[in-house]
Amino acid sequence: MPHAPSTSRAKGVRSRGARSALQVSAMQGFRIIFGSARRYDTHVRRISGIPGSLLWALSEIGRGAGMSVGELSARMALHQTTASNLVKALVQRGLIERSRSPQDRRIVRDRKSVV
Repeated sequence: MPHAPSTSRAKGVRSRGARSALQVSAMQGFRIIFGSARRYDTHVRRISGIPGSLLWALSEIGRGAGMSVGELSARMALHQTTASNLVKALVQRGLIERSRSPQDRRIVRDRKSVV
C-alpha cells in the first residue's frame, strides 16, 4: 500500500535528522574500518617489505599455476588496470615472472618466481 504524503512538515524534518544521524554513524564505522586497514597495511609493510595490496596479489597468483591479469583482477575484484599495475610492481621486485602462453601468444601468464 503506497504511503500517504506527509502533512506534517516537522515529521519530515525529523526523518531527515534521523537519516543524517544514521549517515554520520555509517561514516564513523567506515573510518574505523579504513583506519584498521591502514594500520594493518603499515604492519604488513614493516614485516614483509611490501604493501599489503602486493602481498595479497602475490598470494592470489601463488594459489595457482599462474594466471592472467584479467583472472587476477576478477579474483581481487579490481579494475584490470589496477591489477596490471600490481603485476608490474611484483615483476619489478622480482617476485613474479611473466610468460606467454604457448597455446595463445596473446595471453601472458603470471606466476611466482622461485626465490
